[in-house]
Amino acid sequence: MPDEVIKPKKAPVDWSNGVIYLVHFSKKYKHAGHYLGFASNLEARLKRHREGRGSNLLKVIQDAGIDWEVVRTWGPPASPKVEAELKRYRNNRALCPLCNKQYAMEKAENLREKRRLLRLERTGDS
Repeated sequence: MPDEVIKPKKAPVDWSNGVIYLVHFSKKYKHAGHYLGFASNLEARLKRHREGRGSNLLKVIQDAGIDWEVVRTWGPPASPKVEAELKRYRNNRALCPLCNKQYAMEKAENLREKRRLLRLERTGDS
């Protein structure tokens, strides 16, 4: 009988600190313009992404010279179940404040910011 390989168990994830995050790409890569992810420690996860040790998509984006930034977060607390629901929605553009001006208008904290966004919308600038 062959020796059985025993894999180490992963440490349990602390959902109470979990954050779902949306990454916006400065330009699309093929069909992708965003990345949606979950992290129990967001700063550590973003560091791994920047080092090319995170998701395959963000590694490819970086290798292609495309800039990216986190534009929205949910939580804490958050869970992979909520992340899965957002991924099933399959419309990260609607969740992105840079792509969705209506969302940005709703979140504008003051009248000056709302007026600025309306001016940009009329002129077509971003």
